Amino acid sequence: MKKLLIALTASALFAFSASAQELDMVDIPGKDFKMLKTEVTQELYEEVMGVNPSRFQPGRELFGKEYKITAGENIKRLPVENVSWFDAIYFCNKLSEKKGLTPVYAVDGETDVSKWNYTSHNGMSIDGDVTQNISVNGYRLPTLDEWQYAVKGGMYFKYSGSDSLDNVGWYLKNSNNQTHEVRKKKPNGYGLYDMNGNVNEWIWDAQNTERRYCGGSFDNQDYSCVVNFKSECAPDSQYSTIGFRIVCFSVSESSVGELLNVAQYLDMEEIPEKRIKILRTEVNQKFYKEIMGENPSFFQSGSEKYKDENKKNYEISAGENPDKLPVESVSWYDAIYFCNKLSEREGLTPVYAVDGETDVSKWIYKPHTGNAIKAKITQDTSVNGFRLPTSGEWRYAAKGGQNYEYSGDDYIDSVSWNQGVMTHSVAMKKANGYGLYDMSGNVWEWVWDEFWMEEGFRYVCGGSYRYNDNCKVDSIYDRNASCQYNFIGFRIVCAAD
Repeated sequence: MKKLLIALTASALFAFSASAQELDMVDIPGKDFKMLKTEVTQELYEEVMGVNPSRFQPGRELFGKEYKITAGENIKRLPVENVSWFDAIYFCNKLSEKKGLTPVYAVDGETDVSKWNYTSHNGMSIDGDVTQNISVNGYRLPTLDEWQYAVKGGMYFKYSGSDSLDNVGWYLKNSNNQTHEVRKKKPNGYGLYDMNGNVNEWIWDAQNTERRYCGGSFDNQDYSCVVNFKSECAPDSQYSTIGFRIVCFSVSESSVGELLNVAQYLDMEEIPEKRIKILRTEVNQKFYKEIMGENPSFFQSGSEKYKDENKKNYEISAGENPDKLPVESVSWYDAIYFCNKLSEREGLTPVYAVDGETDVSKWIYKPHTGNAIKAKITQDTSVNGFRLPTSGEWRYAAKGGQNYEYSGDDYIDSVSWNQGVMTHSVAMKKANGYGLYDMSGNVWEWVWDEFWMEEGFRYVCGGSYRYNDNCKVDSIYDRNASCQYNFIGFRIVCAAD
């Protein structure tokens, strides 16, 4: 990211006084964006938009009685609510303009909100094609991926910052059925407040014709305030339970520096009606190298392997990140070795044992050699470590609760890299109904199951970049467990909380 594209002048940063303290943004470790520490407050919203549409204001009747703010709280610092998704993106562009930044959102190609033919807070929709340009430096709503990464705060809690919701969020049992001043509860590991409870938060992502929101609110039960909660409603909806927070590009060196921990890569999605969480993408090359100390992949920038066979260096596709290419050229044995090493690093109980031994240093096996582990391999799925999915778990997750031929669509090219010559960065295609990427195509994925007809063979699922006829949700094939092909990688699962 070129700094000149996102540099901010001092005059732009302090263009208007009251909001300067409101725009307390925090860099999200391992990501290239920063996020507002709190939900957008009524004070900030009114300063940018000129009005405050919130239902929770003194003198207003709500739920059959006059609303009264909680003693000791500041009315200006309650989260804004009763704003539609359209109102939220309108606010983002107006704030960007006030700060001298480039607006993110466009309606039929127009970023100037005065030309959108839209009046805020009237319950109407924006009539036009709404697009976003996240390469510019303006303010915007987070994506689902960004929000669900940030809410975890680099931790493994049920809620954002704690396993006790009372410590970190306002919800039905402690809110007195109303919103509360931001920052009154404990923040998560990234310093973000109220990510669970208080108000739900609009995000960019669509679900069919509706837009999504995350986090739970003051009138939700605790089970609707967990870190992976998401729902959707019409984008013109205005509820006292929905507000938003904003993100923008980060200019911090720390956000693009060396990997500090692996939590940034453990973006897991809980699978409905199953007791597992699955990585939303195939394991990428940087993640693999962080754990294993080397990257065996065939497709990597300047790869001599590619040069030797094709008389030229591998060149990543324009706009893609080489760190986010799926790891490949890994055997099934390499994949389970990775799982145990990752579990050990994260303080979890390893799943796999070789002759009863879970410590990989005692396996008498060197990864990436093409050799086999010549001993009895068992798994214990009752423990909390990382592992490969079974073929049944994989195919259930690939369907995403939908009835498509491919994972997320009947149109293969919308969800899959296929009939190509190389891999591509993960999460470049549309996700399936569970928010999982590349379950069809890119690379085949190792699963636990053994091929019953031949010893030493294991199954792979999902197809690869090479063909399109093997990319369906039920695609499964057997391969020698020691093979290392540039079209086979893997993703991981673990027990759900």
